[in-house]
Amino acid sequence: MSTAPMPPRPQRSGNWLWWILGFAGAGVVLLMVCGLVVAGLFVKSIRVRPKEHEVAIRTPAGDLTVSSTSASGVGLPVYPGATLVESGKNVELALPEDKRVGIIVAKYRSSDSLGSVAAWYRARLGPEFKRETGDKEGRIRVHGVMTEGVAYVAEDDDLARVVAISEKFGRVEIALLRIGKREAQ
Repeated sequence: MSTAPMPPRPQRSGNWLWWILGFAGAGVVLLMVCGLVVAGLFVKSIRVRPKEHEVAIRTPAGDLTVSSTSASGVGLPVYPGATLVESGKNVELALPEDKRVGIIVAKYRSSDSLGSVAAWYRARLGPEFKRETGDKEGRIRVHGVMTEGVAYVAEDDDLARVVAISEKFGRVEIALLRIGKREAQ
């Protein structure tokens, strides 16, 4: 009886898995390094001034500034006796050729009734302000933001101003908002 020689057994290689994991890891590291290099080239500088509550980012495409500002920067009247809840928040994008676009928000609170605050604003705001009406539950959608209460909105081509008045926890909150083009400073 003759036994035929057994063919050599193919070796199982577990190394292919390590090669794939190695290439994937190297790819992730390369992607992170490239991302940091591109970010470093794009962002010229980042300036943080904690005392002024300001962050500024300079890029070749324009500058982005986030800061606190006086509530008067909104350019809307403040209800008499209302207390400031949140000072003016300002986000501004300065584009080339001195074009500026920004959002300024300030929030106040009053112990007067919603009706008396709304009537005061109706008398003080110009004819360009339109009163927004709500749905069945009294909710109003202003530029994608849902609120309850009363909103007065004035829109021009490149500027929107909003006075949103709502009642929360027995007090009336007044949000003053300005969105749009700003003059170069």
